[in-house]
Amino acid sequence: MLLDAKNCLFLLIDTQENIVNFIHQHEQLIANCRDCLDMAKHFNVPRLASEHCPEKNGLTVAALREIIKPANCFSKIEFSCVASPEGKARLAQYQQQQIILAGVEAHACILQTALDLLSIKKQVYVLSDAVDSRFIEDKNCAIQRMQQLGVQIISKQMLLFELAKNSKHPAFQELSNQMLK
Repeated sequence: MLLDAKNCLFLLIDTQENIVNFIHQHEQLIANCRDCLDMAKHFNVPRLASEHCPEKNGLTVAALREIIKPANCFSKIEFSCVASPEGKARLAQYQQQQIILAGVEAHACILQTALDLLSIKKQVYVLSDAVDSRFIEDKNCAIQRMQQLGVQIISKQMLLFELAKNSKHPAFQELSNQMLK
């Protein structure tokens, strides 16, 4: 099923200072997350961010915090955003059925959130180039498992094309020029 911007919610998971620094090529991960958040903003897709134990792991990295309002961030101790009381309450405020996931770590918080979202009948889309784990094998296993269980695996380019629907959309023209640089 193709993404529909009016039916999407973007959830950035645990992309925090003291977690991201342990991710291989974390600069590229942050850049890809930023591109995807920027797309969501241009297409008026609501954006939320979780922060796992922020007192220990810090806040969402500054480059991403600029795009997500502090009021749209919530803290959690659970690995799954859906298992978190605050995360569950935040998600319940939105009627969107298509949930786009980005962040870390793919084999833990991303995977558990994705599977919990499936269990409540949401359509789940994981951005393969905007999620990661400390070890590539963990990311690969998580992506494979999620896909086998019904999660849609997409790239940031796929996100752009699906949200835009056509080349005449003003946001598409602006964003595609940025992404091709």
